[in-house]
Amino acid sequence: MKIIKLHIVFVIMTLISTRTFAQQITWGEDPRANSKNAYFMTIGENESGIYILSHSSRKKDITRFAIEHYNHDLFFLNSKSIRQRGQKLLKIQTLNNNLFFAMGPSSQKSGLQTITGYLIDSRLEDYSKQIALMKLHVESHNQDYFFKIKSAPNFDKIGVLGFVDNTQQKGKNVYYNLFDENLDTIVARNFLLNLEFDENNISEVFIDKNGNFYLTIEYSNEKIKIGEGRYTTELIYCNLKTNQIIHIPITDKGFRVRDVNFTSDDSMNVVFASGFFGAEINEYQKGIFQIGIDEQTGKIEINTFTDIPITFVSDVLGEKYSNKGTLLNNFYIKKIVRTTDNRSILIAERYFTDTYFDQYWMNGVPLSISHRLYHYDEIILICLDTLGSISWNKVIQKKQASQDDYGYFSSILIGVSPDYISILYNDRMSRSKDVLQYRVSKDGDIKTDILLPAEEVYTFIIPIEGKQTGYDRIVVPVLRDREYSIIKITYNNKSIP
Repeated sequence: MKIIKLHIVFVIMTLISTRTFAQQITWGEDPRANSKNAYFMTIGENESGIYILSHSSRKKDITRFAIEHYNHDLFFLNSKSIRQRGQKLLKIQTLNNNLFFAMGPSSQKSGLQTITGYLIDSRLEDYSKQIALMKLHVESHNQDYFFKIKSAPNFDKIGVLGFVDNTQQKGKNVYYNLFDENLDTIVARNFLLNLEFDENNISEVFIDKNGNFYLTIEYSNEKIKIGEGRYTTELIYCNLKTNQIIHIPITDKGFRVRDVNFTSDDSMNVVFASGFFGAEINEYQKGIFQIGIDEQTGKIEINTFTDIPITFVSDVLGEKYSNKGTLLNNFYIKKIVRTTDNRSILIAERYFTDTYFDQYWMNGVPLSISHRLYHYDEIILICLDTLGSISWNKVIQKKQASQDDYGYFSSILIGVSPDYISILYNDRMSRSKDVLQYRVSKDGDIKTDILLPAEEVYTFIIPIEGKQTGYDRIVVPVLRDREYSIIKITYNNKSIP
């Protein structure tokens, strides 16, 4: 086993209190100094420190990677490189005393297909466990199959779902194995789902604290005209206590789910499936639905559909467009937060891409080259109660655009603390180019401040690589004066003044 020795080159660890009030920032080392890889992602944190995933497969399957271990002050400790031939990374996370990751087939083929789970001790020295989490028997190359892995909200359970075409009947066989944090089996079940779909049709998967699983599937019937029920989104869930798998359409005919996300409310013991819906005949997001399912009984307790107010559409798009009948579109849910008074705060961001063409001359011949523009724009926040009434709604006007980089420095990073929600992003379109922070209370009060002022430390956060690692902490890689680093943001959890 190779241990990379601790070395610090031109790095000084500092603890900086920002000029405002809400947080402390701990600066760490450049992770790229300890790795040959180009991309990083925060895995999580436990008592032994902070863990970062290092890889070089941007927007592709990760087949080789390294796990990097830092102490809580972000000093590099050691690293473990991992590669399993013919396997790709499906899941990685920290647990209380170790780390878990799962590997699965990197290509479609027939025969026995296995998902393997690994536990590594917190020092990254030894594998404490290695087991087959699931095995699927695939009879032919034409038989579609895939896996999904999710953890329960408190990370004490890991659910593995396997889907494979049923060769005798239409639909898929669904296999579900549930494990505890020691990878000991809790439940193993299988069902027949009478729906024809593939992996791309599944928009979201969720495991609740009891181990019940939930997912949404969208499929279409090309024989039906758009506007008359061509698209159907099914809410599918399995209640282990009743040993039933239930699937029901979310919207009526002529309407379509535009985005969906799951969250749970421990005080109510209810799982919420929430999202946007709109008419099939256009791309508009007309309203918000929320469906609440009792975790114990599997009964649907809440079922509301609420139109987004036109006045709010005007706030987001401008009166000129709302007067023409234009509604919201291209908004994707980033997070849904449940409040202590049993309300849901939906946070969504507008995202779309453009392609444009440039022409240049070479040896007297005109040539054309295409470019992809990535747009990450307005953020909307909508708070709903359990009856579907909108308590408040807010818009954060933001414009971000980048070319041919998948929006690497764009989008937002969200942290949820006991007293407020923090929304961080790079203000790249303004002259200042600061890193901004919006703090939102459960009642919709918003406070704006500069998290990292460009005049002091010219820095970009990398939202796609960041993650909340504790109830008051976020760890995110950053680009600081053209040098990469890691920072930990620790909030003091005081209410917004």
